[in-house]
Amino acid sequence: MATRKTAVRKLALSLPADVSAKLDHLARVRRSTPAETAAALLRQALGSESFTPGAGKQHADAWKRAFAPLTDDEMLLVDGILLSGPVEQ
Repeated sequence: MATRKTAVRKLALSLPADVSAKLDHLARVRRSTPAETAAALLRQALGSESFTPGAGKQHADAWKRAFAPLTDDEMLLVDGILLSGPVEQ
């Protein structure tokens, strides 16, 4: 069975000093290079996101369908707008 080779593309990043220091520290802890660590963190952050053209409209339509049945007062609660003062517990 033939294995599929993945293409490697080099990318230069300009990082703030504190982020670079954290990346170096994490790479030492993981016993890997900063490049490998950065790649692993990016893979984890991006996850299974799909970046297909037109997906934004589909997501917006899905949100509209999900929130359409809510009343104005319920939408204020979803948005985190408080309608009264704090409640003693």
